[in-house]
Amino acid sequence: MDLQGPFCNHVAACGATYDYSPYAKPDGEGSFSLMEGNHGPKSLMRTAIAAFTPNVPWAIWKKKDLLGIRGNGTSSATPQIASAAALYYCKHYEALESLPDRYMIVEAIRNALFSTALKKMDKFEGSYEYYFGNGILQAAETLKVSVPDVGFLRNKKEKKDTVFLPFIRLILGLRSGVSINEEMLEAELMQLALSDPEIQRIIDNPDTDDISELSNEQRVEFAALIRENPRSSQALKSAADRIINKLE
Repeated sequence: MDLQGPFCNHVAACGATYDYSPYAKPDGEGSFSLMEGNHGPKSLMRTAIAAFTPNVPWAIWKKKDLLGIRGNGTSSATPQIASAAALYYCKHYEALESLPDRYMIVEAIRNALFSTALKKMDKFEGSYEYYFGNGILQAAETLKVSVPDVGFLRNKKEKKDTVFLPFIRLILGLRSGVSINEEMLEAELMQLALSDPEIQRIIDNPDTDDISELSNEQRVEFAALIRENPRSSQALKSAADRIINKLE
């Protein structure tokens, strides 16, 4: 499953299993019938990090005094990463709060998380970056990292996130200053682009402004996939038909 959104002003949580392989096993493993974590596309993984799952201590429903070890998926990976970030903030509170801009606090914490993450993956083809982003969380090592200087942090500032994808806008032929209906089409298409593996295969990097490498044949295929997707609205299918009629 792809990361759900073209956003980089956050930390995306992915899953790693005990043997340093991704929590991405559609056929499951052991007593689990399915292991489907979040990862990819590659362009979004630069602000991602993984934590171990499953078999994480987990509260048991309606049993206030009992814990199990069935915490699994990104639901159990996320609080590990968030806890490490919170501990870093507490330990380095004075240095962080003395920074001149608030975004620098975020970037300092992300630097500590990402720079110390374990750069390792076993039993899967490909690179750890695709499945784990910056690697696997190493909380104890994270806490040892000093707060960087202001110059370093200023260069780390991210651009403002937006829900819209310029790449998709250009494919659909949407104008600047679009109507509310066209914005809704773009948001709908973003959801499809980030959840449909066949659409991902074509566009590969959906948060880029550059569509020069996408041929007319690929655009037609892209539009056909939109039209055939059962989750596409009739309005989006009509937009796809216009693309096909124009390019074929």
